[in-house]
Amino acid sequence: SIYHAAIRTNGTLWIWSAIPQTENTNVMKKPTPVKDLYHVKSVSMSDRSILALTESGSIWGTIDSNNYNEVTMSKMPGLTDIVSVQTKNGFNLVANKKGEYWVWKAGTSLQGLQKITAVKSISKLTLDLGNFVAVKKDGTVWTWSTQPTTDNRLVFTQPKLIKGLSDPVSFAKGENSKVCSPEGWY
Repeated sequence: SIYHAAIRTNGTLWIWSAIPQTENTNVMKKPTPVKDLYHVKSVSMSDRSILALTESGSIWGTIDSNNYNEVTMSKMPGLTDIVSVQTKNGFNLVANKKGEYWVWKAGTSLQGLQKITAVKSISKLTLDLGNFVAVKKDGTVWTWSTQPTTDNRLVFTQPKLIKGLSDPVSFAKGENSKVCSPEGWY
């Protein structure tokens, strides 16, 4: 990520540059609060995408403006009762209280937003291993990715079962390897 973030005890989100040595004097070199964002419960960051989950279950996200000097975050309309957020690999992924997962292109105002329906009975879904990885309630592990399109839709590949793997709790990806760990879901 090109930013660092901190949630203060008063629930405000503070952002600053991860590259303070830059010659650009306008870059946010010191922590700055995100305007109009309060009661932040958790935050997820990747590249230039930032997602913040509030205590009320609403989502705030960055809209990519190609401006490294400031961070603009907006409330994502229509997403309610959210309990977890992830941003990675160019996607934002949220889960709501009903156990539904919603995905859209990172850095956009819900561009390509859709509910994940390719795999049913998901107990955990993550944006790890460079793809979507789902652990179903029966313990099986499924993975899929997106296909390029000429418009703003998200089109997914057919989910594939990872044979021989059951009930993982954590994944990690290296330069030329992928690892699943029983240590915990991170």
